[in-house]
Amino acid sequence: MSEWQALSGRITLFPSGPPTSPLPSAEDMFRKVWGIAPQMFQQQQNPLTPGIAQGTRGQMNLNCLVHPSRVDVTLTPPIADTGELKVAFIEDTNELFAEFARIIDSVNTGPVPTPISRVGLSMQIATTVQGSEEGNNVVTQAMPEEYRVKLTNEEDFIFHVNRQRKSEVIQNVTMNFISKWSVDNVQVFRMFPGTITFPAAPQMQTFKVASLTLDYNNVPAERQLNLEEQSQLLRECLTEAEKTLKSHRARAN
Repeated sequence: MSEWQALSGRITLFPSGPPTSPLPSAEDMFRKVWGIAPQMFQQQQNPLTPGIAQGTRGQMNLNCLVHPSRVDVTLTPPIADTGELKVAFIEDTNELFAEFARIIDSVNTGPVPTPISRVGLSMQIATTVQGSEEGNNVVTQAMPEEYRVKLTNEEDFIFHVNRQRKSEVIQNVTMNFISKWSVDNVQVFRMFPGTITFPAAPQMQTFKVASLTLDYNNVPAERQLNLEEQSQLLRECLTEAEKTLKSHRARAN
């Protein structure tokens, strides 16, 4: 039995055209979403580079990235120094979905004061495998039966599908429900302190994982989405992700 856990999660707001109001700094965005100050903040240096704010909450790293073309709020696993290189996961999926819900609630308060025509939610879940043959077997077993292909030891398998449909909550909005099953290589690094005379070389190890990536978003609307519509569409994405994950784990087990 393979244990599938989350590698990351993200909610994205896409401004439509040049901002009509100044975008919040990444630090302000972080405070508006979580109500606490970030532990690290990097101000936007020029229009082509994003502002970044980072912190922690529970068993997750929190990241806000603000760029004129998009605002990302990302959840990633903590970096644990256990003396062993391994792939880090967000082990508590319920906590991940609770943070997704928290971010969606904050969207309804208008943290980005500029027109938004598109929103998205994405997450990646995975399980470590010993090689391509095991990875192919694990990932195809977890796919819906109508999509399964016969694989043995092929490398770099990817199967990508978009089950597009009309939104169930907002009229005249089309939703993209993209799923991507793949067998990936994940590189894990660890840095060691060194000196000017003897700089330390990073330790690196590559792991193979069977992976499912969900990328849910709406086709850019012809009109602007108000705050409630942004939240409603993101909740629709979250509900669909929960259903997909439940079905995926049932097949995998």
